[in-house]
Amino acid sequence: MVRCDVAGELLGSEPRHYYTLDSLRGIAALTVVANHMLIMSDQGNRIWWHGAQPTGIAGVLLFRTPLAVLFQGVNAVYLFFVLSGFVLSLPWVRGRSQTYATFVIRRFFRIYPPYIAAIILSFGLLALAGHPPVGETSYWYSQIWSGPFDGRCLLAIGMMDTRNAFMDFPVWTVSWELGIGLVFPLLMMPVARYGARGLAVSAALAILIGFVLRVTGPVAAEVGRSACAYILLFLMGAGLAIIADRAQGFFALHRSFGSALGIIGVLLLARTWSDRPLIAFLPLGLGSMFLICAAISEGPLNRFLMLPVARWAGKISFSLYLIHVPIITAFVAFGRLPLFASIFLGAVVSFAVAPQFHRLIERPGQQAGRFLTTRKSKMPVTIEQMARNRT
Repeated sequence: MVRCDVAGELLGSEPRHYYTLDSLRGIAALTVVANHMLIMSDQGNRIWWHGAQPTGIAGVLLFRTPLAVLFQGVNAVYLFFVLSGFVLSLPWVRGRSQTYATFVIRRFFRIYPPYIAAIILSFGLLALAGHPPVGETSYWYSQIWSGPFDGRCLLAIGMMDTRNAFMDFPVWTVSWELGIGLVFPLLMMPVARYGARGLAVSAALAILIGFVLRVTGPVAAEVGRSACAYILLFLMGAGLAIIADRAQGFFALHRSFGSALGIIGVLLLARTWSDRPLIAFLPLGLGSMFLICAAISEGPLNRFLMLPVARWAGKISFSLYLIHVPIITAFVAFGRLPLFASIFLGAVVSFAVAPQFHRLIERPGQQAGRFLTTRKSKMPVTIEQMARNRT
C-alpha cells in the first residue's frame, strides 16, 4: 500500500503527511551533493557546464544520457520548490484553518536557524582551513569564501541576501523558500475560497508581481523574473496537491501509468533546459509533478522511497544540503590529499555531520516554532477567514 500517514509538522490539526516525498527530497539533496562534488574539480566543471567531452564509456553514460539526472543539482532545486508547494498547500487543500502568523513563524524557525548555523559553520571552517588556491580545482571552487567580509556583507548574510551566497552557495534557494513562504498564505487565499479556480488567480498574481518588478529597474527585473518562475513552481505543487487524492485513486487502478509518469519525469529532469528560470520552470516543473505522482502512487518508485535508507536521506536532507559545500571546501583547502580524495572525504564527513546538525539545530528550530505557535493558537484570524472577509 502507499504510505500516507498522519504527521503534525505544519499544523496542530495534523495534516496528512506523505513520507515518500520526504525521501524524494532526500534523493534530490543527494543529487545536489553529487553535482557539487563534480564541479569542484576543473575537469568536472568543464564537462558539466562548458560541454567538454567526458572520457571513457562510463563518462559518456553518466553525463550524456538520462543518467545525468544523478548530477542535475539545479534541476533538483526546481523539484524542491514544487515539493514545497505541494506540502505547504495541504492545509488549505484539506480545509484546515491556520493563522498567517502561525504559518510564518513556523516557516521562519524551520529555515532561518539552520541557515544561520550553516553560515557560522562556514565561517569557522574558513578560519581553520583558509582558502588557498588548489591545483585542478574549478572556478566555481575559487568563488567559495571569496568575500568581501565587511559589515555590509554580514548584514546582507543576516538578511539572506542571495548575492552574498559565497559563504555557502546552496543557501540561495533557502532564501527563496523563506521569501516565498511569506506570501504563500496570501496566494492560498483564493485556493481556500475557490479551490482549483482560485489557483489560476494566484498564478495571475505571481505573473503580476514579476511584471511590476520588471518595470521597476534592471536589478528588480531579474529578481522579478526569478520570483515569477519560482512562485509558479510552488503553485504547480499546490495544483498537484488539489488533485492528489483523485490521482492516487486513478493510479491505484492503472499502476503502469504512474510508473510511466515517473519515467517521463526523470527524463525531463535529466536535461538542462535553460539557465533562465522563466524558460526552464515549465518542463522542470512538469517533470517534478510527474515524479511526485509516481512517488505517492503504488509502484517501484514508491517502494524504493519507503526503504529505510531513503527515509534516512529524507530526514537529513535539509541539513545535508546546507552544510556539505563548506565541509567539502574545507577538506579541499587543507590540500593534504589528492583532490578527488579530499572531495570524497569531505562528502563522507558531511553525511556524518548532517544527522547531528539535524538533531542539534534543525529539529530544535522546528520545535521552537511549534511551541511559539501553540501558545498563540487562539489568534483569531485564519487564512480561510481572511479569504471570506475579502469577498
